[in-house]
Amino acid sequence: MALGAGLVLLVAAPARAQDRMAELRQQFESETDPVRKAKALTRLGDAQWDAARKASAADDYAEARRLVLQYLDDTETAVKALKASGIDAEKKPRGFKELQIHARKSLRELDQMILSVPAEERGSLEVYRRDLRDIEKQLINVLFPRQPGKEAPKG
Repeated sequence: MALGAGLVLLVAAPARAQDRMAELRQQFESETDPVRKAKALTRLGDAQWDAARKASAADDYAEARRLVLQYLDDTETAVKALKASGIDAEKKPRGFKELQIHARKSLRELDQMILSVPAEERGSLEVYRRDLRDIEKQLINVLFPRQPGKEAPKG
């Protein structure tokens, strides 16, 4: 009896994770406020990284790459929405700050994934890492426009 219940749990867990990710994706895509969209991305991103880690551990590198690419696309969407809102990130960092922190965390996740996959699978993941690093740098520059060695912001 216990063995049967254990098998049901093993089969049901991935289905629940898929349902949860679909629910988080729907929340992210339907959110119109850019700050709340950024917050929704942090929850969706955590689920995407969890699924990507599991796919990579199961040697399903195509699925892991797909999830990482989806995370990158979602992050770019959230960043564009924040920038288009006209919010001054230096004065009101909510949303920008959450995305920057999540991007930094995601860089660590991606570094771990790159180290764990075979060398022939690393190429696209390294490109994704560069793209994610560029996004993170954009967010740092928006949050901290007056960095030493940079020109003062105009206006």
